[in-house]
Amino acid sequence: MSKVNLDLVANAMMSSIENYLFEILDSVENEVGALTAEDHYEINSLVRCAIEKASTELGGEA
Repeated sequence: MSKVNLDLVANAMMSSIENYLFEILDSVENEVGALTAEDHYEINSLVRCAIEKASTELGGEA
């Protein structure tokens, strides 16, 4: 896959992940109440690690 195509795919994936994450956070907050800053930090950290892993794997295929 060309660099341009990889960038387009990566951007589309990021947009989808962000939308999905916001839906999950809204759902959780509706059920259990507001999340703390610590909760948000932990969730962001987990998502960041997953995205970095996926990015590394995608980069390895280029």
